[in-house]
Amino acid sequence: MIVVDLVKLREIAHKVYADRKWAAGWYLTNSTLCGLTLVALARWGYVSFDDITAFLLGFFVPIVVYGIKEGMGLYKYKGRFGLYQESEVLLQRAAGDFGHGKYEDALRKFETVLEHMPGHKRALYYAAISSEKLGRTNQATRYYSEYLMLAPEDQEARRQMEHLISETG
Repeated sequence: MIVVDLVKLREIAHKVYADRKWAAGWYLTNSTLCGLTLVALARWGYVSFDDITAFLLGFFVPIVVYGIKEGMGLYKYKGRFGLYQESEVLLQRAAGDFGHGKYEDALRKFETVLEHMPGHKRALYYAAISSEKLGRTNQATRYYSEYLMLAPEDQEARRQMEHLISETG
């Protein structure tokens, strides 16, 4: 499944980004390339700077921009939005599997969404129903319980869980 692979790639990117050595290396590499590009533009006559000024300008402007964006948290928002968007696509595919009676595939996808977005109400609810359809009553009860902690007003889910408990108990 491509979406699952994209979610895993996003996780790897977040782990690399969280390691300050990798992040610093990335910023320094980008800034060096920008500095060298500005030196080349200065030598070709596109900007009127000497080599040292061109390199320093090209090097420090991206570093300052990265620092400002980092301080404002712009990189974290973009990463979280991407993960949310990918999880929503996976949730839609899981709902499609659920609608076609492929409860095992649906449950696997709902659980992947829950790994990345714990407490996702729809994923919890449909994971509970999928588990119930597969005869996994303990798992279904656990998902219903988690869901009802987030949505205590859902009487239908409460009835389903009580019915499930009464059948097994």
